[in-house]
Amino acid sequence: ALSVYAIEPEPNWTNRYRDVRQEVLGSFTPLTVGQKITIVRRIGGELTDRIEALSSNTVRIAGKTYEACQLTDDTCDKLFPELHASRVARERVLSERQTYIERRTEEERKAATEAVRLAQAQEQQRIEDARLAAASSAKVTPANK
Repeated sequence: ALSVYAIEPEPNWTNRYRDVRQEVLGSFTPLTVGQKITIVRRIGGELTDRIEALSSNTVRIAGKTYEACQLTDDTCDKLFPELHASRVARERVLSERQTYIERRTEEERKAATEAVRLAQAQEQQRIEDARLAAASSAKVTPANK
């Protein structure tokens, strides 16, 4: 019996990224001015106080403004929806792509193995057919003279 391994087309990773990002943005509950937060800086140290001001990539706390690049990913995830959604989408899509590549590689390996097996079976059948034909012609003997 012939087996056929279908290899799915590669997803559009850009569209997948946009979809995941929108999904994450839709479920994000932002912190607001006046809420208490503990921020952790990338160079070390943390500070707990109330948010005085918040933009798309800065937070003002305890009289000092911090940019997203100065803060850890975990801190940014609490404060900046766009940055959080982009990071989560990037990580998820990269993971999905790696899984897709591994699955596709396995499917291609199976398809190649099946093609070799089929070619070997066809060759074996051709050899068997030739052997039977030769045996059949050898059994036919000319009439006695």
